[in-house]
Amino acid sequence: MIYKMTLRNSYDLVRKSKDDAIRAGASSVAAYIKVTYKPEGDVLTIDKKVTKHHQ
Repeated sequence: MIYKMTLRNSYDLVRKSKDDAIRAGASSVAAYIKVTYKPEGDVLTIDKKVTKHHQ
């Protein structure tokens, strides 16, 4: 099964999700993490990216 999600500001949630999947019976878990960071802020968020499609 492949499950994708968007996380904001919580790397601990990635670790917890992996641990929860193993406890629930998954034989293995792969986590591919993309980090987008700009010290001055104004990173393109999912909300900004998809808003134009919902107008």
